[in-house]
Amino acid sequence: MTMTERRKKSCDNFYEKDTPEEPMLIVEHDKSDSIHSESAVNSFNSDLVDVPEKVSLFQRLKGMLMIGTAGVLLLSTTTLAKYLKHIPVGEFLFLRFCCALVFILPTLYFLQPTIDMKGKSKLIFARSILGSINALCKFWAVIKLDYGNAIALVACAPVFAAFFSRILWKEKINLFTVVALLMGMSGMILIAKPEFIFGFNSSGTQKGIGPFALVPIFGSVCLGLGFSLLRKVGDKPHILIIPLVQSLCLIPMSVIFQLGKRDSIILPSCYSERSLLILIGFITMIALFLLNRGVAIEKSGPGTLIRNIDMVFAYAIQVIIFQEPLDSLSVLGGGLIICSTLTVAANKVFGDGCLMCEF
Repeated sequence: MTMTERRKKSCDNFYEKDTPEEPMLIVEHDKSDSIHSESAVNSFNSDLVDVPEKVSLFQRLKGMLMIGTAGVLLLSTTTLAKYLKHIPVGEFLFLRFCCALVFILPTLYFLQPTIDMKGKSKLIFARSILGSINALCKFWAVIKLDYGNAIALVACAPVFAAFFSRILWKEKINLFTVVALLMGMSGMILIAKPEFIFGFNSSGTQKGIGPFALVPIFGSVCLGLGFSLLRKVGDKPHILIIPLVQSLCLIPMSVIFQLGKRDSIILPSCYSERSLLILIGFITMIALFLLNRGVAIEKSGPGTLIRNIDMVFAYAIQVIIFQEPLDSLSVLGGGLIICSTLTVAANKVFGDGCLMCEF
């Protein structure tokens, strides 16, 4: 065999060997393309649908601790509001959140955080409006009604939060949540004592607070819905953004509330009252900071439960500090509200829904 024939045969063998492999290279290329295409589709879908991430036990405990601390701090602000009850509600909230802005704005300027509100601005604005309505209802109830009853009626928020979380975000709701809702409603009825159920006293006066109970209950509904919205907001925005937006929303709302009631303006007359208002503003900033961060970590049911444990201390403050008498039916109603929030939280924390009776 000549050298030319050998070279020709070698070339033929080379092409015969590589030719079958060319489709394999093409198939491999297509497979890679399909993988990249699939990942791109998944990435696109993940941008449209927020998939809830699993939170570690340490993070959940951290969130509960934040919410519990915020609850204690906010309880102190309502106690001070009751002490300064000669100041109208609208004026008090206006001064409170103006003082809060004095601390929030410099903190944001000093930290210079990267603010990411992409796709969350509407939820943050809605949460701030709901929080402002809740603040108006809550402080009106604290000043006008018995302290313990006002706090107890606002504390129904965990049950409403679980209810709204089911409607909005398809979180699990089961028979235990329904029972908790019934207990919460029963507690509200015992505190309100509507005349069509309990009638009147022998003197002709109403036994309970009647329709005035609708004010803190409406605030509780707004608070529960607001906490459910926080679950969707997550932790993308800086944790001071929601307190900032809520303060900016509540300041004009408090002015409108003040003008609507036509209350006379009563400025703080002494150094101690002015100091208390500044302290309340600082406590409000810290409390909202911890509350919004904690609820973004923890589920809405347990989160709002920890927030409302302060109701346990509200009746003690009513008797010890403000020396207001306790009513047995009101205390029983408050106990039912506590049991309802405990039921929601225990089911969320330990069972995460009953597999036998989910709705």
